[in-house]
Amino acid sequence: MQVMTVVEGKVPKVKTREFLTMYESVRDQAKPPGWKRSMLLRDTSEEGLYRISTLWDSREALEQMRRNTSVPFAVQIFRTHGAEPNVRVFEVPFAFEA
Repeated sequence: MQVMTVVEGKVPKVKTREFLTMYESVRDQAKPPGWKRSMLLRDTSEEGLYRISTLWDSREALEQMRRNTSVPFAVQIFRTHGAEPNVRVFEVPFAFEA
């Protein structure tokens, strides 16, 4: 079953541009096995609140990535920009696409 990680944190306004640039910089880099896609979401009602949601082929793929890195990128980017993120993992029992 696919899983989605959701990493959320509040980025200080003065660090927003650097945060966005760092996220965008990984677009063309190699991704870990089992990585499907990632999206950066900005909350429209709370300034500075961002979420990175990443879809993985399976829980096993997510766990393999975690074993192979000391700090996952989605966590590191928030910490680098002054936010301690909240991390959650969701199973994806159904998904629909256009």
